[in-house]
Amino acid sequence: MAQTTSGSSVSFGGVTLTSVFTFSFSNQRETIDVSEIGLVPKTFLAGSTTATANVELFYNQAESPTAALEAYIASGTAATLVITSTTAQTYTASAILTSFDITGSAGDVIRATATFQITGAVTIA
Repeated sequence: MAQTTSGSSVSFGGVTLTSVFTFSFSNQRETIDVSEIGLVPKTFLAGSTTATANVELFYNQAESPTAALEAYIASGTAATLVITSTTAQTYTASAILTSFDITGSAGDVIRATATFQITGAVTIA
């Protein structure tokens, strides 16, 4: 069954981000090639995991969540990132805000994209 984003939320450093219109979360596992020479089928071991997240929001510098994001990009401090879907499934992890990009074009609203690098384990509940 398809789900809507209605009721979803994103927070970083304990601050709920307002004006979010898209979010994404990527959790990946590397593999280690342990194939022996001369064997046809390759074999692998599970390696390290890495995760990232992106949030797009309507930019309003007067809103305190926007100001908080700008402070985090300046400080480089890790904080807790929480993404909750409409079904109440929650992804929680320590993250570093690695980029905060602001874009605008004629006849449109100003938007911002925040990119996070997860550091450590992700809790999915």
